[in-house]
Amino acid sequence: MKERKRAWPAPWEKICGSIYRFYGRLSIRGKLLISCLPFVIIGYILIFYGVTVLMFDQMKQTVYDQTKQNILEKRNLINTSLNNYNQATIKFLYYTDEVQEYLNTRQSGLSEQDRKELTNRISHNISSLIINNQTTITNVCLYNKFGELYINNAIYKDTIAQTNEYGQMLQEIAQQKHGKLIISKNPIRKNVITFARNIFVPDIARCDEKIGFLMLDIDKANFEKIIRTRGDGGAVSLLVLDAEDNILLNGSEMTDSDCREILKNPSANYLIYQYEIQYGDCRLVGIVDEQMIFQDTYRIFLQEMLMILTAILIIVAALFLSATGISGQVQKFIVKLRQTKEINQSAYVEVDSSDEFRELADVYNDMLDRIDTLIQQVYKQQILMKDAQIETLEAQINPHFLYNTLDCINSLADAGRIREVKKTVTSLGGIMRMAIKGSSFLRIREELDYVTQYLYIQKMRFQERIIFLVEIPEELYEYYIPKLVIQPLLENAILHGVSVRKDTGMIAVTGTEDETSVYLTVKDNGIGMPQQIIGQLKVMGKDGFSEEKKHIGIFNIQQRLRLLYGEEYGLTIELLKPSGTAVTIRIPKIREEAACENLNCG
Repeated sequence: MKERKRAWPAPWEKICGSIYRFYGRLSIRGKLLISCLPFVIIGYILIFYGVTVLMFDQMKQTVYDQTKQNILEKRNLINTSLNNYNQATIKFLYYTDEVQEYLNTRQSGLSEQDRKELTNRISHNISSLIINNQTTITNVCLYNKFGELYINNAIYKDTIAQTNEYGQMLQEIAQQKHGKLIISKNPIRKNVITFARNIFVPDIARCDEKIGFLMLDIDKANFEKIIRTRGDGGAVSLLVLDAEDNILLNGSEMTDSDCREILKNPSANYLIYQYEIQYGDCRLVGIVDEQMIFQDTYRIFLQEMLMILTAILIIVAALFLSATGISGQVQKFIVKLRQTKEINQSAYVEVDSSDEFRELADVYNDMLDRIDTLIQQVYKQQILMKDAQIETLEAQINPHFLYNTLDCINSLADAGRIREVKKTVTSLGGIMRMAIKGSSFLRIREELDYVTQYLYIQKMRFQERIIFLVEIPEELYEYYIPKLVIQPLLENAILHGVSVRKDTGMIAVTGTEDETSVYLTVKDNGIGMPQQIIGQLKVMGKDGFSEEKKHIGIFNIQQRLRLLYGEEYGLTIELLKPSGTAVTIRIPKIREEAACENLNCG
């Protein structure tokens, strides 16, 4: 039956025919221009979209993340400073005998001389407290258990009354914290903030008995210096608020009233970040002016847009120049190809036009003949290599291991040890699945899972005759190694090493590293590997081959490693004293699976 041609509507057929004939009459330059310009325009639109929407959003997100990180760092600095004051006051109050004596002594019952001596001792300790904190402590008020006040600075009587009134208010707040540090804005001295805490008996049995109260006035400028931001032009303003939203510290260039107004009625131009501080129920608040913080981002965005526009103009100009030059160079290119080819009578491309593409198509068809020949050769080589790889993998799974495992499972089933049977079957299934499927490279962590399953089966088989030890540091777990390189070494150590011993055999798997390489070692206390095998392994190159069948796994591993990484990597064998063998694998440090897959491993 003849194939019926698709019937096109007459008007559409005429339009398509006209376009086809017009396109066929064009030179290569015309075809290139008509074909490429639309894509250049579409590409510009996509680039513009990528820059404006994707890249710009990413830049903004990066700025957000950096700003947030900076605020968190400021919070950590404040917490560190507060913790220093907390530790200093704890040491001062509870580990200083003079302070404890003062807190538990009624001064009104002392003589003038005793009271003076006690005051001098407490003054000395308070001076040490101030000096050790770099003089940021401006005032110290210490109440003993009888409500008597010691203050390190001379003040007026009315100021003492104000201090007592302020201290009474703070004691009520501190009562809820049971000795923890509280922070307050000092209503008397505007340039300081007050750290306060109740003092209790340093004894577990009497830990609820209050024996005093401490107030420290700290210079605000010291803390405001910590939270002050630099280099952002005032785009980020940091404040410290107490539990009642009072501004304790202002590290910004704005006034307290301006900050309160923004916090009360935040506009779309500002972002507010709030983070808890460890002490005093306080919060670190960051006010971010988005217009200011993105000034550099907007400038970079405009620069990128200008660069993209310039690049597009250059591409268009280059396209015109290239289209003009290509038509003159095509003929020379064809002549050069004809001079270097072997002609085969096979055609793959038909061209109806009468321009330079007809000659180019003829040359292209001839090239396809040569490429087809090369493909056939490469395809055969790949089949041979694939077969060799399959044989290599199959050689790693010793049939005797499978038979012995099945016999072991049968024995466990006869003994009614169903749990061991299930676990052994699960381990065997995991071994087979990992050997046959998946990537050719695994993380050391994944290879150890496979090794663990293998060792469990061997433990079921040999029971107490063999002791296994695996000690590989966790910092090596994420490096990639070729699959199935440790198991053959373990199998060799068991079958040809410790299994022939009459007493208990030991096998250890260890790992180390240096700047460029990872070293994995399998040690055993068996009879030791023959010197003949060690000698063959040393002289074996990456294309080497050994007819030794008893230790085929070791030679397969050596060949794979040297094919993958070069002559400086692979296996080294050392005989141990009094008996035993240590086989060490050296591979380069590789953390990316893509890097493994790009290796020229044949």
